[in-house]
Order: sequence, then C-alpha cells, then structure tokens
Amino acid sequence: MGQNDKIGKGQDPGEMTGNALETLQSRDIRNERRIFWSEIAIIAVVALLVAAYLIALFWFRSDIAPHL
Repeated sequence: MGQNDKIGKGQDPGEMTGNALETLQSRDIRNERRIFWSEIAIIAVVALLVAAYLIALFWFRSDIAPHL
C-alpha cells in the first residue's frame, strides 16, 4: 500500500516514454520466457518419473507373476 502523501504523485502510466516502455516489455518477455521454460522442465521431469514408475511396475510384476 502506498503512503498517503505519495498517492497520485507518480508518473502517469499513460505517459510512459518509449525507452521505458521498451525496457518494461523486454523484462516482461524475458520473465515470461523463463516461466515457460521452467514449466516445460517440470512437465519433462514429471513425465520421466511417471515413465520410470510404469517401467518399474511392469518389471516387478513380470518377475512376480507365474510364467506360463
């Protein structure tokens, strides 16, 4: 929350200069790209864990089950 004496005294968001806007957009794009790749990494790790679990499950079931 802002201080009472500072409310309404900052720069008007509609009057942002070109350089400040470009800087803000580049930071935002960089942050979104970082979030995207971290989500991809999380999905890959979860897929790897599920695959390993399924392989281990089928591996141990085939050893325990009677061979016909």
